[in-house]
Amino acid sequence: MNGLRDVSVITTPPENRLPIITKLGPKGNGTVRRAIGFELARGGQVFYVVRHISKIKNIALWIKDLFPDRRVIIAHGECKDLERRINAFAEGKADILVCTTIIETGIDMPQVNTIVIDEPALLGLAQLHQLRGRVGRGELQGYAWLLYEGSRNTVNERLRILEQYSGLGAGFEVAQKDLELRGMGSVLGVEQSGKATTMEPADFARMLAEEISLAKQPELRVLPPLPEVAVTEIFLPVDSHIPRDYVTDDHLRLEVYFQLANADNEDDLQELTERIGKLWGTPMPLKMVQFINLIEMKVRFGVGSQKDHWCEKSYPTGLKIKN
Repeated sequence: MNGLRDVSVITTPPENRLPIITKLGPKGNGTVRRAIGFELARGGQVFYVVRHISKIKNIALWIKDLFPDRRVIIAHGECKDLERRINAFAEGKADILVCTTIIETGIDMPQVNTIVIDEPALLGLAQLHQLRGRVGRGELQGYAWLLYEGSRNTVNERLRILEQYSGLGAGFEVAQKDLELRGMGSVLGVEQSGKATTMEPADFARMLAEEISLAKQPELRVLPPLPEVAVTEIFLPVDSHIPRDYVTDDHLRLEVYFQLANADNEDDLQELTERIGKLWGTPMPLKMVQFINLIEMKVRFGVGSQKDHWCEKSYPTGLKIKN
């Protein structure tokens, strides 16, 4: 995204691997009989994933009622003999494993080719994709059933994405959709850990742009220590920032911070201000206007940093405006 790294995508699946067929179905006797019964009829085994440990016992009893002649094993993180139970299932001593998401990683059982996931809407998209990958690891067709409550119209977008992207090598597309749904977080906001109260968004944007520019140069040079400058700070009692209710998208708001922080002169700032007004409307909120005015003061008076062309690095000038 920022040009620092290339993206390599491996789309070649293992030999003889088939895409996992992903199906959505209402939770009920009919769907479960169909999903599990098909797999058992062809001599395979089934994972039935339950999110809450407290529900596992009742789910196992329900499945046992539906398939009274089949063997069911329960497995979850609180089982003292968890390894023994997993090994027993792997050795074919049971037909159905009712378990939590502990099978998400580290499980490779080619004889298990159907997974039924209870309450999938409560799990993350990447986690659901990982669980789906626990089946179809041999030469047989794998099936993943996602059980939803209510009508199909209530199915959330994550489940529809899994249903749509079920081909071989779909992990990259699923990850992209997951990023779109959840977002990347906000480095300067509450979505990320840590504190950024001592740094203004515009300063962060400028510093990041400088470091990216340096990193993209063919040869990186070791820079000498920056000169120590006595900085005089001027505090202005105004609340200036880009309001969330004006630029609502976190990523676009950070991009606007980048653009404003890197305005080199008043003409560029004026052009950018007009563009912002066309995109998000005028009149601008007072806090936005005050933020642009603050940037204009910094541009006009050269406040904030000064370029040292010898070492190709910016360092603070003797005057700094803060609010």
